[in-house]
Amino acid sequence: MRAQFAIRKDRRTRLFFGRTVAYASTAMFTRGPSYALTMVTDFLETIGGQALEAGFMLDFDTRVALIYDTGICWDPEEAALYGWVVGPRSRATGFAQLDLWENEEPLIEAAQAAETVEAYFEALRTLSQESDSWQGWTLRWGTGKDYTAAVAGGALEA
Repeated sequence: MRAQFAIRKDRRTRLFFGRTVAYASTAMFTRGPSYALTMVTDFLETIGGQALEAGFMLDFDTRVALIYDTGICWDPEEAALYGWVVGPRSRATGFAQLDLWENEEPLIEAAQAAETVEAYFEALRTLSQESDSWQGWTLRWGTGKDYTAAVAGGALEA
């Protein structure tokens, strides 16, 4: 599953493509903005923003982040209908591959247990590392269309 990531820093947007990393996209995002930046800049830099299976845009200029992941369902009724899990637990494989410090495990556990977008973002803000924190960021969960529009527009507005 393919993913695309957009990083905006110093009024410049760079796009990165990962052929088989959609399953780990949300896990990379969960760990914090600096970690996410470091991970995605190792991928192939590309042109042309397009929504794939998963990805995120980090705007370091405005401190706004947009994440989307088609593998995560937030609707309990839809999940029950299709036998899916609600929230990030559906991406357990991606979370399992993170290289975690012992003190980061509560963050990952709380994020994976979230059953609403609000609970997921609250876990990120309250449990993230001081050195790599989502505190002070505006976090948004969106769709692939939201991502494509954000990349086309350049900056994310708070």
